[in-house]
Amino acid sequence: AIYTMVTTDFVTLGGDAYAGLCEKGAVMDKQSIGYVDEETVENFLKEKLNGVIGEEYAVPQGRVTIKK
Repeated sequence: AIYTMVTTDFVTLGGDAYAGLCEKGAVMDKQSIGYVDEETVENFLKEKLNGVIGEEYAVPQGRVTIKK
């Protein structure tokens, strides 16, 4: 099967145990977007939010659960 997906370089290279993406026999046509993951967040903050994080993000919103 052929799958098209978008992911970070970290995962593409097998990070966080996603080794299936780079198993023997896997064929990958990897294309870079030209900047690293952190720059994606930085660009979003600058370009879409004009460098301002809104008040709605001042307190946790309960969307992430940490299990111990």
